[in-house]
Amino acid sequence: MARTSKLVEVQKDIFFLEDKSVWRIAPGHLSRVAEWAPGVEVTVEKSDNAMWQYKLTVPGSTALVSATPSSGKLVLGSSMRDVKTAMEMHDSIQG
Repeated sequence: MARTSKLVEVQKDIFFLEDKSVWRIAPGHLSRVAEWAPGVEVTVEKSDNAMWQYKLTVPGSTALVSATPSSGKLVLGSSMRDVKTAMEMHDSIQG
């Protein structure tokens, strides 16, 4: 079953949607979403791909991107103690 939510923010290959879901975009598909801006409606659907279990699309675009749910973990330093979740980063930037 497809669902739709607004794109709130993009951080490299991590997409934050208004429904609080966080998605990691397949590296080879990042160029396809270059024109997607915050506020655009993103449709999320299941995919048959075992590695990238979902596909994201926007109305009026033929671009389909593969994605997977993300815990939002981004390595910010050289050690695991420097790992933050994308939501922690998002909250610190916004607040």
